[in-house]
Amino acid sequence: PNKYRSKAEKILEHVDEILLSFFHGQVTIASLVTLMTFTGLYAIGIENLVFITLITFFLSLIPFLGTFLAII
Repeated sequence: PNKYRSKAEKILEHVDEILLSFFHGQVTIASLVTLMTFTGLYAIGIENLVFITLITFFLSLIPFLGTFLAII
């Protein structure tokens, strides 16, 4: 209804900002984990380095569980 439209728009804009901040944080953390994984695996001479680090990046985007899966 028109009565609640402006209030609903404000709430949805606020939710959009929060989700965008959360996603940016997840991408930053995933990038740092991937960089550390790449560095460590490169130092010990693992083959298929790019493939493993890409999997690590995408799994790290999943909150909580993804980081543990990437470590495994």
